[in-house]
Amino acid sequence: MDIQVLLWLQGIREALGPAAATVANAVTTLGSGTVAVLVIAAVYWCLDKALGEELAVSVAVGSVVGQALKGAVCCYRPWVRDARVRPAAQALPSATGYSFPSGHSQSAASLYGGIAASSRTRRGAVKGVCVALVVAVPLTRCFLGVHTPQDVLAGVALGLASVWASRRALRWAKGRPAREALLSCVGIGLSLALVAFGSLRSYPSGVVGGRLVADPAEAVLDCWRCAGLLVGVSAALPLEHRLVGFTCEGIGLRERVWRVVVGAAIAAAVMLRVRPVLLLALGGYVGRFASHALLAFACLFLAPAAFRAIERPQKGHKA
Repeated sequence: MDIQVLLWLQGIREALGPAAATVANAVTTLGSGTVAVLVIAAVYWCLDKALGEELAVSVAVGSVVGQALKGAVCCYRPWVRDARVRPAAQALPSATGYSFPSGHSQSAASLYGGIAASSRTRRGAVKGVCVALVVAVPLTRCFLGVHTPQDVLAGVALGLASVWASRRALRWAKGRPAREALLSCVGIGLSLALVAFGSLRSYPSGVVGGRLVADPAEAVLDCWRCAGLLVGVSAALPLEHRLVGFTCEGIGLRERVWRVVVGAAIAAAVMLRVRPVLLLALGGYVGRFASHALLAFACLFLAPAAFRAIERPQKGHKA
């Protein structure tokens, strides 16, 4: 049944021509990890700190659990399961690893579902767009032929579950350092468990018909990447609360703009300067873990620390 749905969508895609696949691929990119980082950073730095924290935890936790499920199930992509499925060429670079559950769908549900569900998102238009993206991103994964309906439904369910769990956990720990420390330890523990599982798991060979269709080494790398992201989030948030304590309240457009500039410069320095050094010095697995942990830590702790360092002298001068 799932393959039949993909073949039906494939017929529509091919009848509409390449432009339809291009548009769908642009929409599907809104569920990528890169876009998630950009949206979370913008919300956290400039709009709503508490919501940004919830989104960061939700996306990171959902990614860890999703990667564990991918490694446990090891479901091949649709075109491996059935040669009649012809995925859109534009979507293939983002369709690596195993198929179940859909990472893009999980990320979209964690991110946009979290924004839509937040009581702090007061504008109906924003909620509407976010709900539309929770639906549209999974649909494009099927339309492009890189995921089955089961893949995307599982990804959405996982993303929404991470929204609910992350919000409840953060509200339970808010203002209580001991509880925040406990949550941090839980996040780090989940990350280390994923690293152990991903590294020790006995994966299928990934060879079908004499060609490699799913590289187990990529699955292990993705485990280290997702684990590093959650470690960075888990370490940064309690430290930011205790040592920095920046706020988004009462800042104007000018402050928002320079926060984006400063924060983006810090994140870019991590990815363009520090990450290559870490990969070279530590190797692929540990280097990827460290670089993603540092990126999350830079966005959630180092950038806010820079904001406070710059803002305090300015406020003192104004006074």
